[in-house]
Amino acid sequence: MKIKLLYVLVALIVFSPLSFAKKVIIHGFPVQLHANGNYYDFPDYYFYDHPESNYHFVILNGVKRVCYLSIKREFAALDRVRILLEIKEQTLPWNCYAFNPQFFEVDY
Repeated sequence: MKIKLLYVLVALIVFSPLSFAKKVIIHGFPVQLHANGNYYDFPDYYFYDHPESNYHFVILNGVKRVCYLSIKREFAALDRVRILLEIKEQTLPWNCYAFNPQFFEVDY
């Protein structure tokens, strides 16, 4: 009985969706966000050169996070913080997920 249970657990782990999930490739180093009242903004030197990626790799309160405009179901297992982020004089709500090497890979 215990052996069957062990086989079932191993099979569930091996065939879980996470084991087949592709990692998101993050380009560059994280940038420290600055608190500015009720929202965050980027430092003056920040230049975002990957607009096709639709994410920002940031450090928020000492934690590396990957931020998106929309909620990403594939990252539901990660800690998510919702912040207001000012970009080009627009303040938008962003969903920032804790960086985890099981979900993200950094390409410096």
